[in-house]
Amino acid sequence: MQDVFLSALLVILALLSLFVKNPQLSVIAFGLFGSVLAIIWLRLLAPDVALVELLLGAGVLSALMMRLSSIKRAFSESFETVRILKATSVSLIFLLWMIFPTLDAPQIQRIKPLVFENLKISGVESPLTAVLLNFRGYDTLLEVLVITIAVIGVLDLNYKQPEILLKNQFERSLASIITPFAVFFSFYITYLGFSSVGGAFQGGVLLAGAFILMSMVEKKPKKIGITAGIIGLAVFTLVFLLTSPYGKGFLYLRGEVASYIIMLIELGILISTGALLFFAFRGKI
Repeated sequence: MQDVFLSALLVILALLSLFVKNPQLSVIAFGLFGSVLAIIWLRLLAPDVALVELLLGAGVLSALMMRLSSIKRAFSESFETVRILKATSVSLIFLLWMIFPTLDAPQIQRIKPLVFENLKISGVESPLTAVLLNFRGYDTLLEVLVITIAVIGVLDLNYKQPEILLKNQFERSLASIITPFAVFFSFYITYLGFSSVGGAFQGGVLLAGAFILMSMVEKKPKKIGITAGIIGLAVFTLVFLLTSPYGKGFLYLRGEVASYIIMLIELGILISTGALLFFAFRGKI
């Protein structure tokens, strides 16, 4: 019964976020959609995905969309019914394309045993991190590449967001206190990814929040260079190339050295994710 209620609520919030005319209310509905989706992932025993959805889906994306909704020209175009129907049709086709192959999919339980059998040589204790940054590291490398290209595309729009400074002294003091804690917990969540729920992407979201708070407190905040945004991709690519001569596949990491290499990759992704999300929020560097 609870699952049916959550599923129905998810559909209602999705429809509200699409068809509510008020942009701010639409963003609020979208944020609630991400929060409910995070609860569903928890019920599916996927806390890592739930944490990412809560931070990225309900948090960062809602903040970016709320910022976008303040720009009148972003909502100046009226969406015709025909265009909405076209978008709905494409989405429905994509949904069916994903659903039908799973209806008669064979029940194979090979992946989980293989992961746990090789967990000791992966360099980490978390099976999810072992898969993402070791056994299937090239998939994560491409994800980092996609995020980097997407944000570079946003910056290429050459639009500078207006400065937002906290004028109230209490708000400024509170932001100054929260910022170092956000930085600390961003690194702590990244460290947790080695053994339990957490990781660099989740930590990067908190780091981006710290960067945004700093920019709202300081009148002339220190600029975060583009180097910070590409360091994760650079480190990942370097490891990708250096492991290729072994002849056992790219990103072939085994033994004790795997722990240090994965730690280096995680730190790079942490910094890059924080910087890239900050760039996406602020606009032109």
